[in-house]
Amino acid sequence: MKITVVGAGSIGSNLVPLLARLGIQDITVYDDDIVEDHNLGHQAFGVSAIGSSKVQALAKEVHFATKTIIKPINFKTDGKDIDTDILVLAVDSMKARAEIFENAKFQFCVDGRMGGEVINVYTCSSLDDDNYKKTLYSDEEASPLSCGGRSIGYVSYLISALMEIQIKKILNEEEFAEEINFCARNLIMQTSLDG
Repeated sequence: MKITVVGAGSIGSNLVPLLARLGIQDITVYDDDIVEDHNLGHQAFGVSAIGSSKVQALAKEVHFATKTIIKPINFKTDGKDIDTDILVLAVDSMKARAEIFENAKFQFCVDGRMGGEVINVYTCSSLDDDNYKKTLYSDEEASPLSCGGRSIGYVSYLISALMEIQIKKILNEEEFAEEINFCARNLIMQTSLDG
């Protein structure tokens, strides 16, 4: 299946190598940002990537680690150019998330959101997206967090692993959770199954 990841930051940069290690060969990654030194604590980039495009640096790292060639697109998409089997939303804003979800063509969507030590993963098929649409809200309604509250390294790894599990379930045609809520501080997880 073709997987398109929008965002190569905290979630995307950690998730894409996991997908490559699963053996997925058709991975496209969108992001228009560059690697900065403050990204190193929670994103999968080394010091040598500072100043590089995130998608190019990620493509280099993934190829070095797995020999997988991903398609890096150094562009901020609104989703109109996306036609994929699995859409992965790893973006920073609710506005971008809603716009890409509305415009892209996909069979399944896996959306990762995190703030501080709280993780939310939403998964849906394009045929049953009503519950997902209810999870969307404006950026003004989001809880403000300090920069340090948004960028905790182990939370980035945890959400990437949970999203990888969801994608693996989709690939294996297994039942997946529509919603996963996890608090890393208390180690409490709640899920709701599809169907």
